[in-house]
Amino acid sequence: NAVLSRFDVLSTETLDVSQDGRQPRNVQLVELQTEKGPLTVVNTHKGLKTKERKSQFSLLHTYLEKRLESHPTPMVLAGDFNEWQFFSKAFKALNELLLQQKVGATFPSHFPVFALDRVWVSDDIKVKACRKLKNAKTRILSDHLPVLVDIELPQND
Repeated sequence: NAVLSRFDVLSTETLDVSQDGRQPRNVQLVELQTEKGPLTVVNTHKGLKTKERKSQFSLLHTYLEKRLESHPTPMVLAGDFNEWQFFSKAFKALNELLLQQKVGATFPSHFPVFALDRVWVSDDIKVKACRKLKNAKTRILSDHLPVLVDIELPQND
């Protein structure tokens, strides 16, 4: 996992959401200093097994809820959530905390059928565009299509 930014990094945190006997997983939080004030970017990659993801979603929700209460800044949450089910209830708690954006199918990149990569934003962010990038290069650079999120932050008073 990585967050690349042209903005200065104010702080970083890593939450280990690994489950015993499974591949290590984490939640990466980076607070950036933008021209309009701080922006929190949360990047994550969830596990492959349903029980594993359920626990990871719960840990993520609890962590973000506490973070938003103690440090209310605009927030973008994105990553590979590995949720294959079309009508999953897995995101219910996250959807009560943040606003999920429509991305569409991103996996596999050569012929996307599954919406594994997802994006949420806090309600103080205006999303101008949220879309997958599908072209000859993106189909071969990864097994997932990249997602572009164009946002407008609230004016910092």
